Amino acid sequence: MRDAILALSGELNPKPVEGSRVTKLGNINVGRSSADLAKLNSPNPHRSVYHPIIRNNLPDSLKLFDFAAPSIIVGKRQVTTVPSQALYLMNSAFILKQSEQLADRIHNSGAETPKEKIEKAYQMILNRAPQQDEMPKLESYLASDQENLTSLCQILIASAEFRYIE
Repeated sequence: MRDAILALSGELNPKPVEGSRVTKLGNINVGRSSADLAKLNSPNPHRSVYHPIIRNNLPDSLKLFDFAAPSIIVGKRQVTTVPSQALYLMNSAFILKQSEQLADRIHNSGAETPKEKIEKAYQMILNRAPQQDEMPKLESYLASDQENLTSLCQILIASAEFRYIE
């Protein structure tokens, strides 16, 4: 899901990371120093598969979305839907930043009217056109303030339709 969000915002770097972020820290006891952990968990536009996994310090976003425990063998991941997942999608600085960048992409794509921006957002995020009953409210919402395009992007990213493959 993180990779999909980065791709939408135009920030995803699909190339492998050069070397290991852990080895770049030098000869340290990883996991004991919060400064070292902050360096490891700093924003990174590379695919999630290239992120280092420290057994005793998983990033919150991985814990929230049912990442398998790295210290044990897991044949099947658990699938949960809990309020903290929705709260992360509503309040995370990462999600807010990516929503802003996605809104900029939509704005710079040539979509000028609120209707065009809504259609572009739906197509990019949900891969479908908005339904007829969704348009009137969304058009008046976007017409009132340009900042609302960012919140529309965030709303669509936080939707169950974006999170689950059917």
